[in-house]
Amino acid sequence: MIVSSRFAPALLAGCLLAAPAAAQVTFDQHNADYSECLKLAAKDPDAAIARAKAWWDKGANFAARHCLGVALTQKEQYVQAGKIFEDLAADAMEEILPFKADLYGQAGQAYYLAGLNERAIGAFDRALAIKPGNAELLIDRAVARDDAGHFFEAIDDLNAAIDSDANRPEAWLYRAAAYRHVGSFDLALDDANRAVALSQRSVEALFERAQIKEARKDLAGARADFQALIKSAPKSLQAQEAAKRLKTLGQTPAPRAPAKKP
Repeated sequence: MIVSSRFAPALLAGCLLAAPAAAQVTFDQHNADYSECLKLAAKDPDAAIARAKAWWDKGANFAARHCLGVALTQKEQYVQAGKIFEDLAADAMEEILPFKADLYGQAGQAYYLAGLNERAIGAFDRALAIKPGNAELLIDRAVARDDAGHFFEAIDDLNAAIDSDANRPEAWLYRAAAYRHVGSFDLALDDANRAVALSQRSVEALFERAQIKEARKDLAGARADFQALIKSAPKSLQAQEAAKRLKTLGQTPAPRAPAKKP
C-alpha cells in the first residue's frame, strides 16, 4: 500500500510501504539465496544489489531481478526499480503468472514514489486487468489518481474498494481527502469520521479530519483534532505540522474551487 502525499502535505515522504510491498512477491520461498537476498536488501541494499547481480550472472533470472528491484526501492531509486518490476511482469512465464498482478502493482508503487503518477496509474491499470476489484490495487490507483488531480476517478476507485472491503480505514481516509479536493466537505467529513473510528484515531485520520473541519469553517473542531493528534503522537511529523497549522488556523487560503466532473 502506498501513502498519499496530498492529504497530509510534506509529512509522508518517509512513510513508504515499499519494503513490505516488495516482500509480498516471493517467487520461491524455499530458495535460501533468494530469501537471504531479500533480507539483505532491507539491511544493506548496496550489498544486495551486488549479490543479486552476481547471482543473475550465474544464471538466476526472475528471483535475482526481483531482489535487485527490491534493493533499488530501498535506495529510493524508484524509476529503475519500477522498470525492473514492470519488465518482470511483462516477461512472466507460467511458473510466476500468479505474481504478475503483484509485480505490476509494485511497479506502480515505485513509479508513484518517483512522482510519475501517470506511469503509476498505467501500471495499476495492468494489475487490475488481472485482478479486477482487488481492494488494495484500487486504493493504490486511487492515491496516484488523486495526486495527479484525477479526483473523480480516484473517488470511483475508492467507491469500488469500499464496496469490496468496507473495513479498510485507508479507503475511507483517501476518499475523504478526494471529496475535500472537489469541495464536497460534508461527504468528506462523513468519510473522515469513519476513518477515525476504524483506525482508532490514527494521526493521519485526525489530520485529514482537521483539514476538512477547517475547510467547513469549524475552527473549534479543527483545533480539537490537531490538539488530539499532538497529544497522542507528540513526536510525529503530523504533530509538527499540526502545531504549525494551529498557529494559522482560520488564516489559510480558501479551499480550491470544486473540480468539474468529466
